[in-house]
Amino acid sequence: SRSSTSDTMTIIIIPVNDAPIINSIAPDSATEDEEYLYQINWEDIDDSIFVFTIEDAPDGMVISDSGLVSWVPIDGVTSSDVVTIILEDNGGSEGVIKNDTEAFEVDVEPINDTPEIISVAPDSAYEDIEYIYELEIFDPDDEEFNFQLFNEPDSMVVDENGIITWTPREGEVTSGTVTIQVLDGGEDDAGAGIQEFEVFVNAINDPPIIISFIDTLIVYEDISQKIGITDIVTELEIVDPDNNYPEDFSVILLPGENYIADGDTLIPYTNYFGEVSVPLVISDGTDTS
Repeated sequence: SRSSTSDTMTIIIIPVNDAPIINSIAPDSATEDEEYLYQINWEDIDDSIFVFTIEDAPDGMVISDSGLVSWVPIDGVTSSDVVTIILEDNGGSEGVIKNDTEAFEVDVEPINDTPEIISVAPDSAYEDIEYIYELEIFDPDDEEFNFQLFNEPDSMVVDENGIITWTPREGEVTSGTVTIQVLDGGEDDAGAGIQEFEVFVNAINDPPIIISFIDTLIVYEDISQKIGITDIVTELEIVDPDNNYPEDFSVILLPGENYIADGDTLIPYTNYFGEVSVPLVISDGTDTS
């Protein structure tokens, strides 16, 4: 016959640190200029303290202490390329750190951006001289634009290449506040790029224009004769928008035969009488006619 005996054996099970397990899947698409978010989910029966690191991340992509990945794709970025997330525990009771990883790639959908005017308008111009302002546009999505002016002065225009031209007229001292608007194709509800500017006009002195003048004067032998503007031109016969008649004008006599010219004074030669032909100019102090 057989016999048996029984006893009790104690088995000690030593805990082993289990690796954390990432059980979430990263979204694989994002939109340009909009924040991408991915909250990592994981499980770990041994630990409550974790460390997250990120490798090969694109510019601007970060991960928080709680495992939240955030990123705003900028203009021109079409993909994150392959990014790796590393989740580490604190080693559990045995002090052996373990980890899990997740590799993912995010494709970026481009969005049409509003064009931006990056040039600065020259703020001064000169009367009767063409003013030119060539716009510079930043737009990573488009190369062709539509331009439109608002509240512009007479004769200010913008062409299809974004070149603004204007010739300030006599008496204009400023363009006032002008608005230039630039539009691309308008996809994705892109708005208009807008810039306001004002141009101040520097006046230019215009030479006097003589419509007609008195071409014959009578003077006496051996007597000097001062010749003023009112002796040869009436107010209706001179055009000068910058000066006042008669105080702003003077006559300058030029040399000739049988007389001496001294500024605006005619001195006939001694004992000479008869006709003399006298060339002269009319000055407004700056320009002459």
